[in-house]
Amino acid sequence: MTNAHVVEGEVHAIIRNSMDQESPGTVIGISDRYDIVLIQVSSYQDTEPLDIETIESPIGLEVSAFGSPQGFENSASIGYITGNKRDMELENFIYKYIY
Repeated sequence: MTNAHVVEGEVHAIIRNSMDQESPGTVIGISDRYDIVLIQVSSYQDTEPLDIETIESPIGLEVSAFGSPQGFENSASIGYITGNKRDMELENFIYKYIY
């Protein structure tokens, strides 16, 4: 799962993991309203997914965001949660209940 804007207009994607290994993937679901996409990667079919938090993170919590915006690989941003339950519309996507 990743953001829809990352693969918008594509059917196939190359997925690179944290050890710089690449695997082919296929877009199997994409939202035209929310910025989310599901990519099937056969080489990960027997891999357990990461655990996710199911409770709301508190305001003031230090957080990190990792990604490759605009081709800048392995970037990180560090900050603090300053609010929650916010909605935002950006380009073609709607973001609901974001921090």
